[in-house]
Amino acid sequence: MAAVQSPVLELDGITKTFKDRRNGEVTALRNVSLALFAGKCVGLVGASGSGKSTLARVMMQLLTPDEGTIRFNGEPLPKKLSSVQELDYRKHVQMIFQDPFASLNQVHTVAYHLRRALLRHDLVKKNELQPALKALLERVGLAPAEAYLSKKPFALSGGQRQRVAIARALAVAPRVVVADEPTSMLDVSIRAGVLRLLNELKEAQQLSMLLITHDLASARYLCDTICVINEGRIVERGETDKILNAPEHPYTQKLLSALPQLPTHE
Repeated sequence: MAAVQSPVLELDGITKTFKDRRNGEVTALRNVSLALFAGKCVGLVGASGSGKSTLARVMMQLLTPDEGTIRFNGEPLPKKLSSVQELDYRKHVQMIFQDPFASLNQVHTVAYHLRRALLRHDLVKKNELQPALKALLERVGLAPAEAYLSKKPFALSGGQRQRVAIARALAVAPRVVVADEPTSMLDVSIRAGVLRLLNELKEAQQLSMLLITHDLASARYLCDTICVINEGRIVERGETDKILNAPEHPYTQKLLSALPQLPTHE
């Protein structure tokens, strides 16, 4: 009998409420539970304002939940991480942001962004930096690396910038990657290449991945399972093909009915 796989990162009963001057309180997340496993991608799908971004910020420890527990490697995290704990957590859990132009400092070179990530976590010696930087860029399909290291983000295409952002996230050898709409600001012609890269990295490095998206075609390609979120609640979850081909919840059906026919997953 195969051993039961334990989640790398788990959210259990997460609730988060914000104070609002107009409406008093707004509950962004309501008793949300979610588990990420090695080598698997979970898609978090929902309309704007459904709670997707709040959940990502809680997962990244950028927001403290009002209720619930976050577990990493089976161990519950404290409500407030110390600076040492936060640095260690950031090494294991990384985020790829929606807008690569905004997430990269336009003043600094590609080499600076990658070097800073490596040195902050003491992952390489200074005399090993150059080979490490080249290896990171080549891993994300930016070769020859020498052509990119001295460039600044504004000199790159959107797809190249997002690949640099992915390389920066991978620099610390994380176990979990949270990808927040990673292709939504890219031209359709280059989205497939970035999704293909994420899928290859997920499988090769056994990454646990959360894909936050409104693009169900991307979810079909990359995700093993999908969670549908509406008004802060997970209303449906299951294997990707089942959710997209035979949705049960009315909200999921509504999301799918508003979209063109999705291509089948190969």
